[in-house]
Amino acid sequence: GSDPEQALLDARRALAEAQSAAEARAEARAEAVARAEALQSALEAAELRAVDARRELTALRGELDAIQRGAGRSNAVTVPDASATDRGNAERLRLKLEVDNLRKRLETEGVREIELALHTERRTLLEVREELARARDRADEAERTAESALELEARLRELEATARRVGTVEAERRALREMLEEERRRTLELEGRLSAVTGTSGRVGGRPGTLELVAPTTSLPGGEASPSTLEFVAIAESGERQTSRWDTRPAMRSTDAPHEGGAEDAESDGIVTPPPLPTVVSGRPRMNRAIASETELLAGPDGRRPTVRGRRPASTLELRVRDYVDGDAEGGSVVRRFVEDFPSHVVAIRDALGDGDAASIEATAGRIHEQFHGVGALRLAGIASHIELAASGGELSAVGSLLDALEAEFRRVRAALISAVRE
Repeated sequence: GSDPEQALLDARRALAEAQSAAEARAEARAEAVARAEALQSALEAAELRAVDARRELTALRGELDAIQRGAGRSNAVTVPDASATDRGNAERLRLKLEVDNLRKRLETEGVREIELALHTERRTLLEVREELARARDRADEAERTAESALELEARLRELEATARRVGTVEAERRALREMLEEERRRTLELEGRLSAVTGTSGRVGGRPGTLELVAPTTSLPGGEASPSTLEFVAIAESGERQTSRWDTRPAMRSTDAPHEGGAEDAESDGIVTPPPLPTVVSGRPRMNRAIASETELLAGPDGRRPTVRGRRPASTLELRVRDYVDGDAEGGSVVRRFVEDFPSHVVAIRDALGDGDAASIEATAGRIHEQFHGVGALRLAGIASHIELAASGGELSAVGSLLDALEAEFRRVRAALISAVRE
């Protein structure tokens, strides 16, 4: 009890910590994404400025080339006189000054600034890429944390289900312990009453080699039953527990000499079984047909009681099924249909187990439980109820072995079910 509760508390604490960490990482991821977007915008603006600077530099270089080409053409012109020479020299000087000014302008206004801007933009781009890589790492870590949180939540649900199952098992164990104590008390009480009755009213009589239990006769005036007779009747009405007690007793072999009797007595070879007691159905003593046919042998028309030939007494399962069939006009066809449908139900459960469909397994096992519990196959119905409980709790790993046990139990009781229906 304490270990699952402590594990449950630890799992809840770990889940809360994981959720807090996931929220913090999600906030950090959002901030990183926003910063990356801002850096990306700055990078795009810097690239536009670099393009403008390159365009301006290209224009300046074109202008410089044009000036240099004009200066070359002026050098090639032939000066016819001194004045023309002076004008040419002055023009060349002017052009040279313009070229020098343009070069200074390029140096001061364009090239260094452009190179510095390009260097800055490259460095900014590297920083943006590094920040994006770190943001991706944080996002991956946040995803892993979220997956861990989901796993912890699933583990938490499993622990809660385990705690519920532990509580259910504890309650069932207490109920079973109480039932066991009650059954033991009733068994001891019935054994004491039976010992008292058989010790005072039972007798061994008849021919050698036979054993019979005779109910005490009434001895009070007015036909009123004596207390010992009432005790005997009460024990006879105790139902299937006393019936099973008689049915499971081994046959007795007489050590006396063979007695004289008919061929039927000779075939028995001195082996006898005690007569079973009547069963109880719905609180009323009721004699089963098979039991009645055997109890009629206790006394014949000539007053002699022949031995019972060693045929197998009806089992408790057969008695319950026969009572069900006798109490319903359609009981035989119903039991036969249940037996015929059982293999298809098993196939359906195995298919659902392969698909992991716990709901179908629970529904089919519940149907088997209701069917065979109603007709009296209690052990078969009990195994089906265990399968239903395992499926409802999500313990599909236990369904396979329980299903094998269910099939084995069905093979064991199938003949008894069919025999009870046919008879």
